[in-house]
Amino acid sequence: MKKVFLNCMLLLCALVVGSNVVWGETYTISFKSTTGSDGTSSVGSTAAIIESGSEYMTVTTAGAIYQGKSGYGIKGGSGSSAGTLALSATETGKVKPSKITINACYYGSDKTNLPVYLNNAETPITTLALTEALTDYEILMDGSTDVSSIKLQSAGGKKRFYLKSITITYESSVPTSCSTPSFSPASGAVSYGTTISISSTDGASIHYTTDGSTPTSSSTPYASAIAITSATTIKAIAVKDGLEDSDVASASYIIAAPSAPTFNVAAGSIAAGTKVSITGTGTIRYTTNGDNPTSSTGNVYSEPVAIDEACTLKAICVDGGGNASSVTSAAYTVIPPVPGYTINFESIPAAYSDWIMTNIEQGTSSISAHGGTYYGTTGGKATASIVTKTKMANPEKLVFYVSKTSDNTTSSNWTIEVSSDGSDWGTPIASQSATSMSKGNWTKVECPIYDEETDDYYKNVYVRIRYAGSTAIRTIDDISLTELMPVATPAFSVAAGTYTVVKSVEITCGTGGAAIYYTTDGTTPSSSSNLYTSAITIDHSC
Repeated sequence: MKKVFLNCMLLLCALVVGSNVVWGETYTISFKSTTGSDGTSSVGSTAAIIESGSEYMTVTTAGAIYQGKSGYGIKGGSGSSAGTLALSATETGKVKPSKITINACYYGSDKTNLPVYLNNAETPITTLALTEALTDYEILMDGSTDVSSIKLQSAGGKKRFYLKSITITYESSVPTSCSTPSFSPASGAVSYGTTISISSTDGASIHYTTDGSTPTSSSTPYASAIAITSATTIKAIAVKDGLEDSDVASASYIIAAPSAPTFNVAAGSIAAGTKVSITGTGTIRYTTNGDNPTSSTGNVYSEPVAIDEACTLKAICVDGGGNASSVTSAAYTVIPPVPGYTINFESIPAAYSDWIMTNIEQGTSSISAHGGTYYGTTGGKATASIVTKTKMANPEKLVFYVSKTSDNTTSSNWTIEVSSDGSDWGTPIASQSATSMSKGNWTKVECPIYDEETDDYYKNVYVRIRYAGSTAIRTIDDISLTELMPVATPAFSVAAGTYTVVKSVEITCGTGGAAIYYTTDGTTPSSSSNLYTSAITIDHSC
């Protein structure tokens, strides 16, 4: 067997060159074979290799193109020489095939696969697994893609193939009339100002009416998208020389009320001064006095609303036509912040008057206090406590220092407790043993105001430091109670709902510096979810 290196390319160009002749539903170009055992004669002219189909195609050759052996059609390449066969359409016709059929087989000692490339793409649309016998290989298309070229590329060497014919099949004939215009978006309820695009056959002019009359070629020409600002019916036709006018298309639109606005802080108890952001479209109007806002009443929203006292926040969105959304409402109660976060016993009592002290007095001792020689002392009382005068919305951490000023033995503990009503304190959330204390030495107590059962910080509670059970003289100094500021609920720039176009959704949070995490599969997000960095494109239901 003679070794052959084959680099053969078959190129078919389906070009529109200006004729009015229409191809049939299929066309085939077939190639001749010889009476010999193998195609060893180089092609002298293109006519020598075409059996039929030349009325649709012109053929040119380059390199080593040979007639095949008897019954097999042409062979591309011989030895180390490559051959190229180019076919170009000679008539206007269908350029969106539904099927391409290639009749071929491999030749030589090695079986070969044959990749098929369309439109000069670098990646084949498919690869044919050739057999030794001529076989029809069908490549199915969707009938919507223009095919400008087809390329068949062999593997070279002994991996050669014969080509007998190529058949191209079409689903339908060339249209004789303009396609009926289509509208985007389709009929239905749309937002105020939505623009409607109309499309039809390429090159056709579109004419339309909005007064209910039937459009003609003398009606208003469509030049740009039409804005819908009231209930409207658009009718349109398409006109093009050489084609019949299209059927009349019609689409009716009504104005949908805007989506209701959203608040980034949920209703409930919040810290005084919390700022609520309102997100929505158009103009946003709001009230805090319980009245429903309207398209002409209420405050125009421009910046987050600070909630300093109990109120009900109500808001609506108003579009450019004065259409109002439904009312969004949230009732807030306010927990004033505790101003006495810190007790520094070196200061005068007025500095910590926001705490309630029982059996604790400002005093001095030989103990070196934090920042001076002043400290709070129990004076040897059996019980002592310091309680926040009002609830704390989001207490975070309590830090203080304790000691004793006598040699009395004490087996009691300092405890940290919380209460929602100021009377029922329940089980302490932390304690500090006083047994190991020695006279004149300070012990630092640091306690998160954290609920292990709910795995979250306590909220809206009184906080108490307490000592009971011994008359030993105890001392306490430098109390600091910090508050964990709540992270605002994220807000979306596009309200939930059904949309006919792709939306870009931005997520914001009223808490500065907060990281936002999100999901789109319905699961609850956590800090392990997707980190929000830029607007999210919504192009499917989620």
